[in-house]
Amino acid sequence: MNLLNDAIKAHQSGNFPLAKQCYLKQLSYFKNDVNANQLLGALLFNQGEYKEAKLYLKKSLSLNSKQAHVLCNLASCYFMCEQVSEAKSYFKKAINCQVDYLDSHIKLIKLLKVHGDKRELVSACKKGMFHFPNNIYILESLADAYAESNELEQSITLYNNILTKHPNGHKNRLNLGVAHRKNGRPELALEQYLYLQSNQINSYQLFHNIANAYSDLGNLTKAIDYYQRTLMLNNLYIEAHRNLNDLLWETNQKDKYLNSFKLSLQSNASDIKLNFAYIEELIRVSMFQEAKVYLSELGSQFLNFAKYHDLRAQTEIGLDDNENALESQKQAVELNDVTTEQLIRYAKNLIEHNNVQEAEFQLQRALKFEPNEQMAIAYLGVCWRLMDNPREKILNNYNDLVCEYILPLPTEHGTVENFCHELNDYLDEYHTGTNQPLGQTLVNGTQTRGALFSHQSPLIQTLVKCISDCINDYIQRRSNTQQLDISKRHVNSFEYAGSWSVRLSTGGFHAMHVHPMGWISSVLYIELPDCVEKGNQEGWLCLGEPALSLKPK
Repeated sequence: MNLLNDAIKAHQSGNFPLAKQCYLKQLSYFKNDVNANQLLGALLFNQGEYKEAKLYLKKSLSLNSKQAHVLCNLASCYFMCEQVSEAKSYFKKAINCQVDYLDSHIKLIKLLKVHGDKRELVSACKKGMFHFPNNIYILESLADAYAESNELEQSITLYNNILTKHPNGHKNRLNLGVAHRKNGRPELALEQYLYLQSNQINSYQLFHNIANAYSDLGNLTKAIDYYQRTLMLNNLYIEAHRNLNDLLWETNQKDKYLNSFKLSLQSNASDIKLNFAYIEELIRVSMFQEAKVYLSELGSQFLNFAKYHDLRAQTEIGLDDNENALESQKQAVELNDVTTEQLIRYAKNLIEHNNVQEAEFQLQRALKFEPNEQMAIAYLGVCWRLMDNPREKILNNYNDLVCEYILPLPTEHGTVENFCHELNDYLDEYHTGTNQPLGQTLVNGTQTRGALFSHQSPLIQTLVKCISDCINDYIQRRSNTQQLDISKRHVNSFEYAGSWSVRLSTGGFHAMHVHPMGWISSVLYIELPDCVEKGNQEGWLCLGEPALSLKPK
């Protein structure tokens, strides 16, 4: 009797209990049977018995380490057991064992999409594409990885190449549009989106992206229309709700503000994310009493979330009930789903109530989650100042870290004054709102949408070049400045995290704030009112003054 053949036949016919029995009997006679070990391991893996499967797969590999498919199966076992680093290691071993074993490449890429960093994913995709240049999954994954890594030109080129071979790949065309928009070309993004719409693709994702592109281009009327279409197809899409209501506010359509939330909540009253998002919008426009009443009417299941208690605290602060706010925040930070943002808000309130030591503790908690969280670092500096901690003077090193540059404009552009006049006229076209944006520090004024420095206008690109020269000089000059570990950035290059234009109305100003995205921040004045030339300090920067309501001890 050939037990191994019987086991294989039973395995192939789907009689798994008999196959397992035959494999085990074969191994009782021949425990070093390479094939029986790996086949039993594969069977156990397919039945979800991952821990037991690993034993047999490892035994087979100990007898013959050059089995790519067995290494791949073992990696999959580790992955299903949530042992990600081991899974990653064995997928790589499988690829090194047999570089043209497609399954290992595909599974490693899938793992890295969830558990890898961006550079590692790009590297794995490039290696896979080298051996399988026409595999559509690997090509799409590399294009996606390039986009996620902000290597947008490479992403766009690859998406275009894919669409040349597969012109009906609607998802790739949508992603190409997204890459164009991230690359600062919303007009090219819109071309791809409208092509899809002309081919009867009518999804909420497409309409949302069309709205984003129109918003970047300053066509707020069409943006509002497409956000509304998005919500007609998916009324739980919170980002569309937020973007729509932002634009309704900025275009002074306050009678329609929050209507989309209210309508969606009529049929989704128990949806936790939608309810929380609605309350956040009420708080953003200082409707604190309405938010408090709404929170009190939510069901008990909402109380299990840190966000519920944090939102309640925000309403209490807005209603000057700061003592209860501290208690609500304390409840929030004791729950497992607490976020760094909630910890920072609690720390801010603690500072304002002179509990600086506890505030410092909560900020250190936040920095363990996100070591580069700049708002936490900013408030930590305030704590240290109030505690007379000498580290504050190193962290907030105003003398060495703050400086001024005159725009180094190329001579062919004439005077700085003429350049700024031209730039001011250009920016006029993109200040299409009438109200200040929500959730910003701007009071009385308008702000452009999207990434200003991604505009391909020669004026903007000249401006970017001038500012980049200043930043490079700044980095070089301050490379040896004494800094603390929490505030160091060892970089020789940079990219822009955000760029925009602000136009202040009469009485307009910015509240004290920190830029949470960019490590280096700056402001460039394009046009100034006459009063500034007369020595008035309107529009000046004030550094080091925190946006806190500090109370005397």
